[in-house]
Amino acid sequence: MKSKKILVAILCCVAGITAYAQGLANLKITEVVVENTDGLVDEYGTHTAWIEIGNTSWSSTNVSGCFLTCDPSVLDPNLSAPQRIARMSQIPRGDERTNLPPKGHLVFFADGRTNLGTLHTNFTLTPGQEIFVALYEANGTVL
Repeated sequence: MKSKKILVAILCCVAGITAYAQGLANLKITEVVVENTDGLVDEYGTHTAWIEIGNTSWSSTNVSGCFLTCDPSVLDPNLSAPQRIARMSQIPRGDERTNLPPKGHLVFFADGRTNLGTLHTNFTLTPGQEIFVALYEANGTVL
């Protein structure tokens, strides 16, 4: 009887981990706007570059703890996770807006001003320059 309880507990853990991993695989960068002169504004009324993340799944997915970056050097396979993370902007934990509903979207402002809140990155996107944007899982290694 005790071994059955342990087996059930292990199966529940594996199912939970699998569901979490599948949820993150369903996150996509759906739009990037670099030259935002008269479109979307942040909560302070400012027009800045922005990145939209979409949840393509039929279940909620939380992006807190994940990373956004505009630094293509993170693709270097020789970088360790801490080296890669140092070049990224982490999506803070604790804000319910980071829990994307099924088929939902969330916009992050690429203005280099993380002091303005959860939806602001530590990097900027500059019009006229080549743009690279990537979304990484919370471990900093899975693109």
